[in-house]
Amino acid sequence: MKRSAKNYLTVCVGLLMIYFLCLAILAGSEEQNAFLRLHPGQTTEISLWWYIAMGLCGAIALLCLAWMIVSKRNKLTFAQVMARHIDLAAIVISPVLGAIVAVAVGINAIGSLPEMHMPSFQNNTNPVAAVNDSEASQSTTEASQEESQSTEVSQAPIENNQDISLDTSQSIADESHYIPPIPELPPLWPSTNLITKAQGIHTISDIQTLDGNYSSDQPDYSCLLAKDTAQITTDHAVFNKTGSVSDGALASKYGINAAVLAADSASVNMLSSIVTADGDGADGVAVNGMNATAAVNNCDVTVKGVNSSAYFAAFQGQMRVSGGNGISTADSSPLFAPRSTASIQADMVNCQTNGNLSPIVRASGAFTATNLNANTVISSFGQIEPGGSIMMSDSKFTVGAIQSDTGHQGIFIFDNQDDTQKQEPGHLSLTGNEWMINPASAAAPSAFSFVVNGASAQIDLTSNTIYQVPQCAQVTNGKMTINCISQALAGPVLIDEASSFELNLTSNSSFNGYINQDQSSQNVIVHLDGTSRLVLTGDCYLSEFNNDDPANANITTNGFHIYVGGNAVV
Repeated sequence: MKRSAKNYLTVCVGLLMIYFLCLAILAGSEEQNAFLRLHPGQTTEISLWWYIAMGLCGAIALLCLAWMIVSKRNKLTFAQVMARHIDLAAIVISPVLGAIVAVAVGINAIGSLPEMHMPSFQNNTNPVAAVNDSEASQSTTEASQEESQSTEVSQAPIENNQDISLDTSQSIADESHYIPPIPELPPLWPSTNLITKAQGIHTISDIQTLDGNYSSDQPDYSCLLAKDTAQITTDHAVFNKTGSVSDGALASKYGINAAVLAADSASVNMLSSIVTADGDGADGVAVNGMNATAAVNNCDVTVKGVNSSAYFAAFQGQMRVSGGNGISTADSSPLFAPRSTASIQADMVNCQTNGNLSPIVRASGAFTATNLNANTVISSFGQIEPGGSIMMSDSKFTVGAIQSDTGHQGIFIFDNQDDTQKQEPGHLSLTGNEWMINPASAAAPSAFSFVVNGASAQIDLTSNTIYQVPQCAQVTNGKMTINCISQALAGPVLIDEASSFELNLTSNSSFNGYINQDQSSQNVIVHLDGTSRLVLTGDCYLSEFNNDDPANANITTNGFHIYVGGNAVV
């Protein structure tokens, strides 16, 4: 190759590397600026890969310059250059020096050290209980001393649960801007999202911080509508929504008419704010659409109208609620309502519902929670529809346990209220929780912990404590599977002729009661490992029974029997 061509190639490569180095610095700087806008005051760490790219570009660029010098602009061949020890040292040192200079320039321009691990945005902990978050490392910080001094929440009185306090000074005061992770979710169900019909008294599509009072008394108009790529922070703001929705489906399916609503690609970060919604079909805080997110930190949200939710998510919207108080006072108004393909995560929230058919959670999507303190005066705790899931740990709740529309009485109820055609089972995973039925409730003498009505349910239980719930499970026209790990269950299991039931006891679990005593169901399976126990209070009629202890020494019969296919096996 001619010397001029070599010079041309060497110069071009060097200039290209400088160009790419500038692009890498610019991209890293933009990433840094975007993070600081979303998380003011946070210490940031830009991805290590940006700095590897910068170092590589700098190394090649300085190597090209060094080669032009030591080769006398390609007058000397590679072998001739290698024969000179001084030139060889320059060739070896130049890329190292170039990488160091490039990374130093990048750090100075971007203002951040390279990231060695994913940053954590863990919520603060209170003096009593720590929040366990599987997606972020634990951290403990002092609670913020700033509390709203000029506004108070209008709240319904809490009854029958002395553990719940609505004193906002005891709530979590984490005011970091958390953008919930977007998990891999199934594709949207074939349905039209009418979020485009949403309207707001204050409609924002850019980056803003709000701290005033905002109200709306018009039907279908939110106090605040975040749309497009809006990034909104509310700091000690007050939202007061009145006026009912014009069409109930707009609220129940899309969250339209909510006090605060985030649409596709918009994010809302609420800090120590107050939301009150008083109207039929008027949700408190709602997210709807792909990449629509909300972080509700240390806020008080109250809904007073029927068919409303304090926290609503739909069409892959994502919400996280940390601290604060959620209150629902009307009928058919759950506190948390994640719809299909959407999710809500809650940590250390005080929860209260006073109305009929107003569970703490109504889930056709995903609900995850830790350290809830909850009370329902009349309703069940959770209503799970086909494909919905509740995963909860370290929470305490007292419930009224009445489902007046079906006559069922239970803590967790699996049914198909929306009458959808989905066949997926509902999922319930409970670890380290405590629950009971309010002794004053009409359901106290006869309620169940788990009820299936025309649906399928998979229930995973680990080390929960159940107080004053007289019956274990009821299955009507459905299917229920209960898997127990270190779990004690008590009370009868009732199954009708159109249903099936399976119980698996492992790791020192126990069941004290009877199963299918009236012989209605022909499909009942029980598996008992060697560490677990059965205590019979009546006869059990099963289609299959497996005990890892062949001597059945882990069964206390009390004079009753286990029958399989009509034959007594115990």
